[in-house]
Amino acid sequence: MQRTNRLLLDELEHSRRMTKSQGESVLNLHEQVEAARQQKRKLEEEYVAKLRRFNEESQQQMELDQRAIRLRTVGWWRTGRVTRLAWLSKTTDFGKRLQV
Repeated sequence: MQRTNRLLLDELEHSRRMTKSQGESVLNLHEQVEAARQQKRKLEEEYVAKLRRFNEESQQQMELDQRAIRLRTVGWWRTGRVTRLAWLSKTTDFGKRLQV
């Protein structure tokens, strides 16, 4: 009888230790999951910040490129117009009409 009681007490103690150990394992897993979530949030925030910075820089570069294209086009048109007028004045009577 005492032996049976002792075995039951040992088994109960063992099961309590296992439950406590499993509980600690579960808590440890919860902590790891929470740490992983925080790391994920941090990485997502960094990614969004880098993406915004890249988009802003791309937008600025695109505006600069468009401005340069406009300036080149206007410059080409101005120099081209003068060249075309000079060519017209040499090759046709347009220059004579222009001088009158």
